[in-house]
Amino acid sequence: MERRTEQRTWDGWTFRESIPITTPPERLVLLIHGWTGDENSMWVFARDFPLSAWLIAPRAPYRAERKGFSWRRMRPGTWGWPTFQELRPAAEAMLTWLDGLMRHREWTFSQMDVMGFSQGAALTSVLLAVAPERIRRAALLAGFLPPGTEPYLDASRLQGKPIFLSHGQADQLVPFARAEGLAQALEEAGAEVQFCAHPMGHKVSAPCLQVMKQYFSAGEAPQR
Repeated sequence: MERRTEQRTWDGWTFRESIPITTPPERLVLLIHGWTGDENSMWVFARDFPLSAWLIAPRAPYRAERKGFSWRRMRPGTWGWPTFQELRPAAEAMLTWLDGLMRHREWTFSQMDVMGFSQGAALTSVLLAVAPERIRRAALLAGFLPPGTEPYLDASRLQGKPIFLSHGQADQLVPFARAEGLAQALEEAGAEVQFCAHPMGHKVSAPCLQVMKQYFSAGEAPQR
């Protein structure tokens, strides 16, 4: 059976979703694209989840400079790594929109699984900081910790939460040291970090994809 997907616009957000074969769905999975991406960028990972899952890939709300979209608003003088305060508005707006979409569909999930790539992984770390109770498991791929996030990750913020990281040791866009710093910050906040490193650039290797698939299939189902 093939996955049935649709592109939609609802309440001001454009997104791609996978229509689950079960009603209600068994789990909610949020796929968060990176800088200059869109709602289609993360769909390569959809095959790693069961057909019974409700997959949602939202388009970031801000235009990137040259193409695609961004999770931070670009203003004159905006430069450098996106900060916590720059990404937080999009993270909180997305949660509010997602709650509205669940009410619209009459499907309720108090927890979800989240996967983010690059700037999307940075946004995922913001979600972990502001709403850790909403996330069952999170995969941060080729990501980094936005500057200013550390004060929101105290020693017990993510106590016992399993988090998966994947990063290329030859990544020239997001240096490997950034991923090491992200892993350390998450561990200091109490998370149980599983780190898959690979000798590649700004992408995810096939072996790490297999490890990630096992990671998401483990543990109890997300809470409703």
